[in-house]
Amino acid sequence: MSRKRQDRFQLIFEDSEFAEALTSLGIFVSHYPSGRNLASDLWIAQGFSPEEIGRGLGWLDKIHPEDRDRVKRAAERVFTGRSSSMEEVFRMRRRNGTFRWVVTRGRTVTADHEGKPELFLGVDTDISRFKAVEHRLQQQNDELETLRQVAAVIGSSLDLEETVRRILEQTQRIIPYDTATVQILEDNHLRIIGGFGFQDLGQVMKLRFPYPEAGSLSTEAIDSGEPCMSVDVTQDFPAFVQPEGNAMIYSWIGIPLIRRGEVIGLMAADSTRRDAYDESHLRLAATIADHISVALENAQLHDRTYQMAMSDELTRTGSRRRFQVEGRLLYESAQRSKHPIGALMVDIDRFKDVNDRFGHRVGDRVLRRIADACREELRGSDLIARYGGEEFVVLLPEAGDQDGWAAGERMRTRIEELRHEELDRPVTVSIGVACEIPRTASGFDAMIQRADSALYRAKASGRNRVVLADVEKSGR
Repeated sequence: MSRKRQDRFQLIFEDSEFAEALTSLGIFVSHYPSGRNLASDLWIAQGFSPEEIGRGLGWLDKIHPEDRDRVKRAAERVFTGRSSSMEEVFRMRRRNGTFRWVVTRGRTVTADHEGKPELFLGVDTDISRFKAVEHRLQQQNDELETLRQVAAVIGSSLDLEETVRRILEQTQRIIPYDTATVQILEDNHLRIIGGFGFQDLGQVMKLRFPYPEAGSLSTEAIDSGEPCMSVDVTQDFPAFVQPEGNAMIYSWIGIPLIRRGEVIGLMAADSTRRDAYDESHLRLAATIADHISVALENAQLHDRTYQMAMSDELTRTGSRRRFQVEGRLLYESAQRSKHPIGALMVDIDRFKDVNDRFGHRVGDRVLRRIADACREELRGSDLIARYGGEEFVVLLPEAGDQDGWAAGERMRTRIEELRHEELDRPVTVSIGVACEIPRTASGFDAMIQRADSALYRAKASGRNRVVLADVEKSGR
């Protein structure tokens, strides 16, 4: 480098006014032969002097560890002459240990015969505000994507139990909690239909919360129609119910579930920490509330429709469709476990005479009494359904021939002993029984047919008796 050019470059470092002007513009200069550095105002504002930054690549120590290797590689490419410029974004450490975002752009002004820089000129720009905005936008974008995913998962099932499970599971992604419940508003109380995180969920499911209730957080959320929260329920609502066996709940957030202007329920999330929730959680709760409400209402409607299709309204037993669906599942379960299962066909003797002589209203009452009597003689695991006008079918898991016949005889006796004030005679039933250990799933219909054939023999042999398929037995 010529003496004239070298003197000109030395002016950058020796003329304080000129150096200050460059520094204030964020410009930095490094003259490698002399080891002199002019730091930009960003480095000076951080509390570092040119001497602290040091010669060569010493300034890299002031860069965030996650950015350091990347910036070091870019600086070494310039320092060794493999590149004449660099542009890098990184975090610069302040003297107090915090960081600010900086973008550095620079290029080699003069180089030696090996291409290594002699004079390097660059500019540092603080982009911390831009990065903060970018971070907020990214957070919002991530939040929106999470909300989209949460809404999609919550609404992807029409099964009520599954929908409640997904509501609880997915809401935790945006509103952290230790325990939570989904509650349905019924008349003057809230009934819990699902929960998460409790030691004894069965006990929690038995709870009922009065509505309206003075001072109640749930009542406040429902009446306002907006999510509300408490950062310390022990202060805000001392009557708050603390489930036994669980850690003390302090923070609470309630999300009213509203459809077409009507409150259908409430989702409540609990935290064992004070001050666990803030306005951001209320905002997220308000965003997701409609999705929860729609999913819950759809599942409830589907559940009611399913129950209507699967139940006989008159006798309150299962419908023939329910028997076909659930009966086959019970039969296939018996097949897998190689355990017996029994089928009973129950037919009311001379029921047409009851309807003809006393009318269908009396006949309906008799049907209900007989259905109730049958149900009372069955176990919780048994399935009973109305199969036809005056005919019922029963499935008995774990029942062999003797068990099936005995169950039928108990039902026959119980029904014969019923008293019907509207009639001038008792009402009896004939029952056919078929039991087996299933070999193939296709044997379900064959078993029902065997029970039906046994019923036919019971009718033909005098009625009011129980007949076992293939082996006639009578309770008379």
